[in-house]
Amino acid sequence: AFIVLLAQQRGASVAGILGMVLMFNLVYTAVSTPAGALSDRIGRRRLIVGGWLLYAIVYLGFALSSAAWHVWALYAVYGFYYGMAYGTAKAVVADLVPAAARGTAVAAHVDPRAAAEAAREHAWKLLVDWPKAMGLAPDEVMFIRVAKAVPGAAGDLAAEFRAHPLLVAMAGALAPDGVDAEWAARIVARRDVLAVLLSGGASPAGTVAAVPLGPGRGRATVETARGELRHEITLDSGARERIAAYRIVAPTDRLFAADGPLPGWLVGLEKVGAGDTARRAVLALDPCVPWDLELV
Repeated sequence: AFIVLLAQQRGASVAGILGMVLMFNLVYTAVSTPAGALSDRIGRRRLIVGGWLLYAIVYLGFALSSAAWHVWALYAVYGFYYGMAYGTAKAVVADLVPAAARGTAVAAHVDPRAAAEAAREHAWKLLVDWPKAMGLAPDEVMFIRVAKAVPGAAGDLAAEFRAHPLLVAMAGALAPDGVDAEWAARIVARRDVLAVLLSGGASPAGTVAAVPLGPGRGRATVETARGELRHEITLDSGARERIAAYRIVAPTDRLFAADGPLPGWLVGLEKVGAGDTARRAVLALDPCVPWDLELV
């Protein structure tokens, strides 16, 4: 939130701030996996110390910045720090746990960063992405306000958000039955979750947990804006415990599976008009990957 506010003070536009946040996530994603591999070779503590030194330099740069592009560039470097240190710090915790207890060391808890990311995803969908899909004018200013808010400390903003006219307009743009009714229900559900996150109420969003599935097998989950994201790992039986299998099950995988909700929504549709209905169904389910629709 501080960095977004700083970017505004240095003259960044709404589009510029959105691009800055996107760049941070791209850098963080690109760095995380190589950083994890590097920590296996040189040691986790060295990588964490290097990351925190980079963190200190970045925040000194923020203090000395005088233009929007300075903040933009520094935020990209901040993503580099985040990719280096955040996951590695969690790996240190796992290293400190006895091998027999691994998979039980991470009890279900709400991760503040995961909760904040879920709040941003909900806000983006409700204030920008879905309104555009319905031909309505998005409210990017309100999105920025929600994105920079601290979950649990924005009760007034939560009340303002609940009464936002854009949410009313979206409800009015949808039919009262069929796929539109399902979409409307999802709008209400995501609105309520976001309002709870902002006001500090109990919500599963951002909940992180890890559980054992058997010898050498475990599952970690995080509750995202779209639903539960699962990571499942299997180790071989060798002394070095190499990874034998790794599987990611995203909410999109389940929502668009053969036994998921999408086929049930579409079965029985007349071909005339089915394209628009199917498109609305896909938008309502909110896939996390680019998609295209083809009727055959």
